[in-house]
Amino acid sequence: MIPELCNKLVEALLRACEKSKAKHPGEQFYSVALFTCNELSYFCDSFATQEGLTNVAQEYVERAKLKGKSSNLQDEISDLRWSPCDSPYHVEFHEEFKQAEILVNELWDEIDHDDEAAYHDMHRAVYETALAAVQKVRDADLFDANQVVFNVLIGDQSDEERYLNAEAINMPASLARYRHALKPDEAALAVLRKNRWNCDC
Repeated sequence: MIPELCNKLVEALLRACEKSKAKHPGEQFYSVALFTCNELSYFCDSFATQEGLTNVAQEYVERAKLKGKSSNLQDEISDLRWSPCDSPYHVEFHEEFKQAEILVNELWDEIDHDDEAAYHDMHRAVYETALAAVQKVRDADLFDANQVVFNVLIGDQSDEERYLNAEAINMPASLARYRHALKPDEAALAVLRKNRWNCDC
């Protein structure tokens, strides 16, 4: 773990959490996450609430009707629930992460990107730091950890990758609901869990 980066990510995500709760008072949050890319070159916030999900699902239903297609609200809600980029509260407070983004890019600049082992080690360190930061935010008790899934998300993650991230930092109740919703392939999950940090370099 990288302590300085962890502190900056915790501070940024906590600020984003407070702002999101203030902007969407009374809504039922069910997902709180750091969002990043495969290169881990930036981080931002990603939130989801039941109310926001219902609203965006209704928009999908209306769009389908305009195209002469049938669409069911509950089906849309099910399909969109764990798609971070479809949440209307995705990346609302990116400005809070400027200092963390500066630091993470400085860390990447310090290594030789042609050195596969160095790149692999840094990638793992940054990833594990992000997970640790989200867990600290979970422990700040801004949300009910038995109702909210905390995670580190990437746009093109597999369900197995999303679940494996969540596995380390969530309460059993929320994790069980997440597993039931994602239905990760057990064989693929076992392979990923075994080989996640392997480096052949």
